[in-house]
Amino acid sequence: MSDADVVLLLEKMEELLRQEPFPLEPEAIATWRVRFDEAVGSAERGPEWAAITARAHGVGRRVVEVVSDLQLQRDELKRQIDLQTLGERALKGYKPPS
Repeated sequence: MSDADVVLLLEKMEELLRQEPFPLEPEAIATWRVRFDEAVGSAERGPEWAAITARAHGVGRRVVEVVSDLQLQRDELKRQIDLQTLGERALKGYKPPS
């Protein structure tokens, strides 16, 4: 593989990161990671390699941000479900006088 293959894979991840909401396809992301690791392992590391590495680090930072946002959304959803469950239990315990 060449440095261009690494750039192409970075472009694909950048495209995914621009999508709102982020597409939650763990298999596709795992496949991308395997292909990216293979591309980096066999890259030529030519004169543009420093710029490619900097770009990859930027993509990595953006992935961390997206994961953090998704974790916050998950936690908020869990909190709302817990509150709803608590409310349902309270309603079950309430029995109007006959």
